[in-house]
Amino acid sequence: MDNFHVDVTAVGRDSFDLAMRIAFGGKFGRSKATHFTKDQNGARIVLFWTNANGGTFKPTPFPTTLDWKAAADVVWHWLETEAPYPREPSHDGDNKKGFRVHNDDWGHIKEFGWESFLAIEPAWAMYGK
Repeated sequence: MDNFHVDVTAVGRDSFDLAMRIAFGGKFGRSKATHFTKDQNGARIVLFWTNANGGTFKPTPFPTTLDWKAAADVVWHWLETEAPYPREPSHDGDNKKGFRVHNDDWGHIKEFGWESFLAIEPAWAMYGK
């Protein structure tokens, strides 16, 4: 499916795993991750299903092909230990550290080309009063 689209903002490992399972949904999404990169300010991880373009952008290969669960474990660890959360929102309520799992038009990440299929970034979950 060429126009597969996902955009989930949530909290917790169970929700994260579900979002990753959907994003790696085989015939609907991509079933494997072979490469990754962090965007230029390190604020998100982008996953690739191939590195076929041979252009100037060179994502880092994983040591082995990752299914949704293996990729979820790696990226969750990053979210829990190193991900640079933006400034906490100020509003009449509470915030909790969460995540955003998404892609853009045609199931890609625009600035990384057709080989990319998913971006994961830290996001604040906002709970209003």
